[in-house]
Amino acid sequence: MLSIPMKVMRAVLIGVGGVVFLGALTGIYMFWRFGLPEKQEIAAAHVPKPEPKPPARPPLVPISAVWAGGWDGGNFFECSVDEKHDVDRCLVYNDSSGDVEGGGFFQLKQSHRAAQTGELKFEFFDGEKIELAGGSWLAPVQAVRPEPIPSNATFANGLFISCEDLRSGTAHCSIYRPDGALYFEGRFSLEAGPSAERGHWRYKFFSLSDRTISLEGGGSMVSK
Repeated sequence: MLSIPMKVMRAVLIGVGGVVFLGALTGIYMFWRFGLPEKQEIAAAHVPKPEPKPPARPPLVPISAVWAGGWDGGNFFECSVDEKHDVDRCLVYNDSSGDVEGGGFFQLKQSHRAAQTGELKFEFFDGEKIELAGGSWLAPVQAVRPEPIPSNATFANGLFISCEDLRSGTAHCSIYRPDGALYFEGRFSLEAGPSAERGHWRYKFFSLSDRTISLEGGGSMVSK
């Protein structure tokens, strides 16, 4: 039977022990320095993403409007609670031009009532309804005409538009907010277009940045 000298055996054991010890030290250092790979992935997944910053407020947007949106854009929102009619009166502004993109009268879709001030935490506007934080949203309801607004006013894209009969191709028009306050007024000239040629039209929307009332089917009225 082969006999291994004690000195050789001791040297082998010391060498193996040293390798194991160095390996353990290396593992401890790597764990201290980098952590477990799966923990790194979990930690990275829980790093909060920075919130998008609102753009500079366009001059046409009132100071009371607040911005909400994401990295791909958003809108400025302005809402007030009409306790009498149990609706929210809102205007939604383009965050670049400041023009009204939509608005009017809204109620919470799920409960068919006005959202109170504390519930008006806006998320985004999809062109029709206003999404709120927590999964609820404001759905448009029938317009409630405030008393100061003339009976001939037409509700269009969040605003009431009232124009006198055309005389020599021009008419005086008043545009009102949902709360009845005057938004803009002036004398408008009828521009050529399909609707204008027929001699009758329906208002589509008003753009304050270029003072233009767009008409259904084409054509417009411009205040200069």
